[in-house]
Amino acid sequence: MVHSGGGRGGITRAIRRAAAPCARPSVALADRAGQERRRSSPSPQLGNRKNDGVSMVKFDMGAAWDDTLQLLKSHTALVGTIAGVFLFLPALAVAWFGPVPIEPAAGADFNQVMETFRESFRQMIPGQLAIA
Repeated sequence: MVHSGGGRGGITRAIRRAAAPCARPSVALADRAGQERRRSSPSPQLGNRKNDGVSMVKFDMGAAWDDTLQLLKSHTALVGTIAGVFLFLPALAVAWFGPVPIEPAAGADFNQVMETFRESFRQMIPGQLAIA
């Protein structure tokens, strides 16, 4: 069970136990001296896919997704703050402290303008990689 903190009682149904939990059976095994000893389960064998009566945990992806959406909706201010820190703050820092774009000369033809833009983008690559 996972604590969701929301209004549905606090516990999510995404992870739940199987319908019939039961304990592993005790198995008597003989050691080399012929004396009997007890173990909680037999040693695993290759090709044996049974779980020896042990209940397995079930996972419901749809319920997990619904719980995730509910958590995101109930904590929108926190999600917005985290998004701002990781998305917008680095871009703002690069815009303030990064290289100043080069402006093309007045009356420049198309090829000169394109070369100026290429040089500006080459200067911006390290900052853009830091944001990514």
